[in-house]
Amino acid sequence: MLMRIETHWPNESERDMSESKQGARVVDDLLAGLQEGLAWARGETDLRVSRLDLPAPPPAYTPEQIRAIRGRSGLSQGQFSLYLSISAKTLQSWEQGLRRPSPMSSRFLQVIDQAPDVLLRLPTRPAR
Repeated sequence: MLMRIETHWPNESERDMSESKQGARVVDDLLAGLQEGLAWARGETDLRVSRLDLPAPPPAYTPEQIRAIRGRSGLSQGQFSLYLSISAKTLQSWEQGLRRPSPMSSRFLQVIDQAPDVLLRLPTRPAR
């Protein structure tokens, strides 16, 4: 069963009163997508398919691994914590196994572990 989807507005001023311009664009985009899908179903067009492989979750780093990553950076706990935007106490608790990094912090640790020079590319501020 094929159907044609159309919108009906008795007059333009009623449309302007009933929907914002942004809402109308959303409806227009939705209708265009549905019509494109129907055209594909009828074999009238080919659709472009994009594939995006999502990264695996970041590793669950052990305290030893976190200390090793920081050690390879050559930074003190205070300095390394500034790069991670965390307190030195938080970093200490990770390195002692009292707390675990969040998934976002673990991802940043993974990036640093795989490309330590990334820290050199971050913007810095003048020393005080």
